[in-house]
Amino acid sequence: MSEPNAIPRDIAALLQPDDYGLAFAPRYNRNRMIDGDPARREEVHDADYFRGSAERFCEFHGESRYTVHVIDNGRNPQTQEGDANSNAARRQQILDILDDYDGPMLRVVGIFCHGYRDGIQLGFSIRNANERGATDQLLDLLAQKCRPDLIVPIYACSTGSSGRNEEGGEGGFADYIRD
Repeated sequence: MSEPNAIPRDIAALLQPDDYGLAFAPRYNRNRMIDGDPARREEVHDADYFRGSAERFCEFHGESRYTVHVIDNGRNPQTQEGDANSNAARRQQILDILDDYDGPMLRVVGIFCHGYRDGIQLGFSIRNANERGATDQLLDLLAQKCRPDLIVPIYACSTGSSGRNEEGGEGGFADYIRD
């Protein structure tokens, strides 16, 4: 994954001053490696890890036209508050936000979270028919609320991978969203 404090600039040339966008990030980064060792993990309350990147993304691209939505992704490990520890609960928060959105057609919907070959930390995946159906609900809402030239930057590790060493991540989560 890239440096969490970096400002993603790679899509800047594609955007216009009148473009609008949303970004989604989890409230808690609950699974961080210790010293870069995947076998050593700790549960942390590190809200700025993804939210900070999403906020910098929105500031860079026009903070008055871009909004960050922080998704409750479970209990705070320090206070035990919250109760959105299921994929369905996380998905529903995003679907509700998009369904309630009544602003100009969106050009950008950014995703900032942990990612996997077949899904994202925010609850959407393509692991099985049920999960693909829920992801299709997201895509249907995006089609209603977004411009046809929508850009979906996914800052989530492994979502562009197919797991089969194929070019372009054919069969992975990002491929499913793109197609």
